[in-house]
Amino acid sequence: MGSDPRQAQPVVLREALHGDLDRVCELDRLAFASLSGGQQASEGELALGIAGNRVLAAVDPQGNVIGFAHWGIAEGESRRFYLAGVAVDEDVRGQGVGSALVDEFLARSQESPAHVETTTALDNKPMLKLLLAREFVAIAFLRDFYGAGRDRLYLKRSQAHPPYDEETRMLLPADNGPLIEASMDRGFHLVGLVPLDAGDVFDVAQPSLETATVRANEATASVSFTGILFTAVAFLTGFALASDRFPTDLVAALILSLVVLACALIVYANSSGSLSRFDSAQFDEYMRVGNVLSEFGGVYPFFHTIPVVLASLGRTSDLVGAITCCGAAVVLALYHASKFEILERYVKTMWQRVGLEIYLTLSPVIGYLTLRWAGSTTVWTAVNGGVLAALAVVCMRRPERA
Repeated sequence: MGSDPRQAQPVVLREALHGDLDRVCELDRLAFASLSGGQQASEGELALGIAGNRVLAAVDPQGNVIGFAHWGIAEGESRRFYLAGVAVDEDVRGQGVGSALVDEFLARSQESPAHVETTTALDNKPMLKLLLAREFVAIAFLRDFYGAGRDRLYLKRSQAHPPYDEETRMLLPADNGPLIEASMDRGFHLVGLVPLDAGDVFDVAQPSLETATVRANEATASVSFTGILFTAVAFLTGFALASDRFPTDLVAALILSLVVLACALIVYANSSGSLSRFDSAQFDEYMRVGNVLSEFGGVYPFFHTIPVVLASLGRTSDLVGAITCCGAAVVLALYHASKFEILERYVKTMWQRVGLEIYLTLSPVIGYLTLRWAGSTTVWTAVNGGVLAALAVVCMRRPERA
């Protein structure tokens, strides 16, 4: 008895090699030629992808390439992965090859903080089912994207898509392009593809206004808190500039803190535009960056510097200075024990987080003692500033822990 050609066989995923180029181009041509909004990649485009290790090949037990996934990476304000194409040999479709390729691509894209996006044709139902089942949402209809009549859907993937308003949820015929386009122009997203007896339909809905309100309140609270920090640091800076006994290195550190806090306020302000576009992924990114800047450019510099300011002015006794620096350390310790701490979201191992928290808690005490015993804060300011800058960079580059 012959084997069923549709029976699933073991598949190996590996980086595509230069010798695979002709086969990859053939699969690309066969897969996209029949789609109304399809667009084949040029041979040069796929060759560059293979050379840059951005083409993943699926290989059968005989070593034949039976599918591939190709993507690009855009570096900018945030890292963006663009899934350019997925193609599978017609003889092995429906056996999970495309799913395996997309899942491996998604695993690689999540190794660093990144947006993941793609476009696909409205009539590419297998690809749409695969993407919508993996937390992609179609957020825009791109008419004539590749020329007259060659429309595309623009999809983004996020593990934090906003809840959708059940009152606006509808099922629309998947083959009715004008109706889909009109709905998406009114703010509807395509969140699922449902098979019915009469044909496939899209599950469409608008993001919940309640969720948008909660996010707007979050942005407002962040702006208010950072504004208060900015005012406090500005007052402290003015206090320092008015005294000829204030160390120059601390003045520079406070001025730098003001600059970072101003940047945080700008980032928070930009998040409002993302809300108006229902772009939850961009909103989350703006809030993440703003929170990191506010934390390491405002909270810590402020509480680390107060005891040193009092000591440098020479108008307080050692007892008052000691009480002040210990009070700052207690406040920081309570902050680290709370659910509001940023560091816990990014540092994976317990011992690393505890070690950093101990240093950040005791830093005002170290600064105060350095000034009292060594008469200078230059070394402490440089080390503390370097630690805070390094932590900010690490948190910018790492995704938040679930």
